[in-house]
Amino acid sequence: MKIYLIILILTILFNGCAHKSAFDSFNFTKQQELSEDLLQSSKIQKDGNVVGIVTALYLNNIDKNNYKNNEFFYIYMYTMDKNDTVSFLLNSKEAINIEKLKNPNKFTHLNNEDANWLTYYLVEFKKETRNLKLQIVSNSNTSDVLLFKKED
Repeated sequence: MKIYLIILILTILFNGCAHKSAFDSFNFTKQQELSEDLLQSSKIQKDGNVVGIVTALYLNNIDKNNYKNNEFFYIYMYTMDKNDTVSFLLNSKEAINIEKLKNPNKFTHLNNEDANWLTYYLVEFKKETRNLKLQIVSNSNTSDVLLFKKED
């Protein structure tokens, strides 16, 4: 009988917490929750040494009404050499439009990342039909491939 009582109490305790998530403790909008969930980062490396960091957010999965005709990414990054030439590749194809953004910008609210030492970009690629492999190349330095799943 004691075992049944213990199981019943544990079941009630676990069910009481089941409907909460980590976002319940914060005042996030639905877009902010999605962006925090979908944000991906990578180190930029050269010869095994870290020379920068990049963070990317696939905007099509966050705002389907405004970003639907092509593939859009909000990217911010830091590189040790500020004179680096940066290129963005999606499934091995170059971006069709790169807009350097000021800080703060219209996407800052999505992740509350607001640092003067970061460089911010809105990057557009041609529409893809499969999952997305994003890579950032800065001179001869490369990031890991960031994988983004397309939602229908």
